[in-house]
Amino acid sequence: MRTKRVLITGSSRGLGKHLATQFEMAGCGVFRHARMDDSGYDITGDITSDNFYDLLESFIRDNHISIFVNNAAIHEPKAFLEYSENDIRIVLVTNLVSQILMIQRVYKVFKERGSGIVVNINSLAGRNPSSNETIYCASKYGLRGFSESLQIESIGKNIKILDFYPGAMKTDMCKNRENYDSLMDPHEVAEIICDTVLRNDTTILPTETIIRKFLSKD
Repeated sequence: MRTKRVLITGSSRGLGKHLATQFEMAGCGVFRHARMDDSGYDITGDITSDNFYDLLESFIRDNHISIFVNNAAIHEPKAFLEYSENDIRIVLVTNLVSQILMIQRVYKVFKERGSGIVVNINSLAGRNPSSNETIYCASKYGLRGFSESLQIESIGKNIKILDFYPGAMKTDMCKNRENYDSLMDPHEVAEIICDTVLRNDTTILPTETIIRKFLSKD
């Protein structure tokens, strides 16, 4: 069986870094993306830059990527009126617009090839509204709507669109939370995502997976 080749955006830290480790442990060929130039990464660039999308499409083709993990995102929690106009644009462009543009390029290659898996790392904020996350929630709800529509459009094309909705994790994104120590371990979240994506079942995969911390009643 040909080794699956995985590209993960935003893999320099947090969940993306753990995902890279898990896919490697599972025997996949892993390619890492980071925003800043660094010799330790296979592809670098700002996902909001117009120049990045051509680079991404060429990379997907040249390296025969079969699984694209759309993980890069930013989190700017604050009260709605504290956002500047620029803050709003940055969150929406980073978490929604740029991700749609990336997936459009990836989907194009996968459709030509006749196979591929797109993995969107969304958030519980894409399903449940919360205070002080109005713009973040808007971006994640938007990604959810886009992805669910693409899931329907991709039926019969052998392209799988998988969405994961993890809750808060012990990463830099949540480092200022008062309950940080009680948040989910990103290593465990990465294990769940990797195991789901790499299931041997070739015709059926769960399209939406919610990942939240199990709270024991004991």
